[in-house]
Amino acid sequence: MSAETGDRQWSPRRLVAICLIAGSAYFLLSYLSIALTSRNAGVASVWPGNALIVAVMLLPSARGAWSWLLLSTLTANIAVNIVLRGTVSGPVLFGLANCLEILIVVLGLQRLTKDGGGLFSQPNAAWSFALWAGLIAPLASAIPGAAIASSFIGQNFTESLGIWYGSDAIGLILFTPFFFSLVNGEYLKAAREMSGRDRLEAIALLLLVSLSSLVFLQRAFPLLFLPFLPLSLVTFRLGWLGTSVGLIIVSVVGTVATVSGTGPVMLIDGNVLERELFLEIFITSLLLLNLPAAVALTSRRESMLALRQANGKLTEANLALERFASIASHDLKAPVRHVSLFADAIREENGARQPIATYATNIVKAASDMNRIIEALLMFSKSGFREPRNQRFAVAPFMEELLGSLSRDREEALAEIAVSGAAGTLFADRQLALQALRNVVANSIKYVPKGTPPVVRIAVGRPAPDIVQFDIRDNGIGIDPRFAHDVFLPLRRLHGADSGYEGVGLGLSLVRTIARAHNGDARIDETFAGGTRMLLSFGNQRSVR
Repeated sequence: MSAETGDRQWSPRRLVAICLIAGSAYFLLSYLSIALTSRNAGVASVWPGNALIVAVMLLPSARGAWSWLLLSTLTANIAVNIVLRGTVSGPVLFGLANCLEILIVVLGLQRLTKDGGGLFSQPNAAWSFALWAGLIAPLASAIPGAAIASSFIGQNFTESLGIWYGSDAIGLILFTPFFFSLVNGEYLKAAREMSGRDRLEAIALLLLVSLSSLVFLQRAFPLLFLPFLPLSLVTFRLGWLGTSVGLIIVSVVGTVATVSGTGPVMLIDGNVLERELFLEIFITSLLLLNLPAAVALTSRRESMLALRQANGKLTEANLALERFASIASHDLKAPVRHVSLFADAIREENGARQPIATYATNIVKAASDMNRIIEALLMFSKSGFREPRNQRFAVAPFMEELLGSLSRDREEALAEIAVSGAAGTLFADRQLALQALRNVVANSIKYVPKGTPPVVRIAVGRPAPDIVQFDIRDNGIGIDPRFAHDVFLPLRRLHGADSGYEGVGLGLSLVRTIARAHNGDARIDETFAGGTRMLLSFGNQRSVR
């Protein structure tokens, strides 16, 4: 018989091997649990065997093999009870109670691993795990289990109920994540991805946890608080994979020592049941303190890793897009240049002959316009997709550099440009910020009524401690408020080719792209009259683009 999982299945040989290994491991764990953590072969104080079978059954490839795994579990349970307790009918019932618990946990948690992910890879998975493994399943098996223990091995029902529930709940919560990560290959993957230094750190931290658990080998001092610190270190440094191992070390050592009559728990003035109950509360507190934090930290690390990978892919895509735009622009410029050269040759050859000379002149002009568009696209691709290389620089000399770069435009248009408030510093990519401001001011000089000298006022301010804003006002033709947002769209022009205003519709789009790459923005003041008011801001802190 084979176990199917979608289009994957276990071969009969593999199925038999897995069931034999799982059954043998269950027998060994159960034998050790009863021998080391029970009194007079009664109910064990820790029961990790069920967690092992749960972990195997939660594997996506084991979905069709549940019945065989439960059968091997029942067989192993019967065998270990016969060996240690010497009865037949009782072991069968004990085995059925354990199989019921395993089945309930698996049915409750199978949705968490159906896609092949980790046990805690889905949102709120830790709460679902705690509900099914820590409450519903162990409680469902504790009632019949305690009744069986009372009837066949003479143990008090109430005592058996408390010990069964506590041992199974702790066993499932404590060991299921460990066994699932083990059989799912997560520990092997983590070990391979670790550097040599990380492996040494992990070993050292787990050795520290082991040393702290030695407090259970003495009963002179109440030192139960000692394991908390190294377990917290493991939680923050190794995540929940390491935390699971650390918790198991402390819990196993503490349980075996307490059942053997040693350790700080023996300082409690009470009977054996009360001491075992206190130990279970102690282990539960360790679980509640460390495991949820470890799961949250691991989830955060995985999210950060996914974010870094996404950023890496985005950077690669931007670089590829930049290379493509650059190559495409270069390849487009060559034929446009050839068209212009041929048109010039035709015009020179035909001299004053009409209409050929006129057609040739129009072709040259169109080629020039096309070349200007290609140059604009090339600049947009280079500036719009590269990561800002931020540095802190003084605003005053930066504004002087801006005015110097516009000196020719100012002279030709007889423009007046005034700057105020140019104090303090700006944290930005100097060249990108200069390009954004130059585009805005160049538009202010260009888009004015015919015969009107441009007047541009630039006020530098700080509307917030971490924002530097350039308030740029002009006496130009203005922008219709209906199009105050459209002007920032790529290749969006408000004026046609015959309007007398040159442009390709990329300047303001690039301005906003640069501003937002610096945690700022660019927008038009729709209420401003008598020209255009542009508010260009830069976040005066490290960019998070």
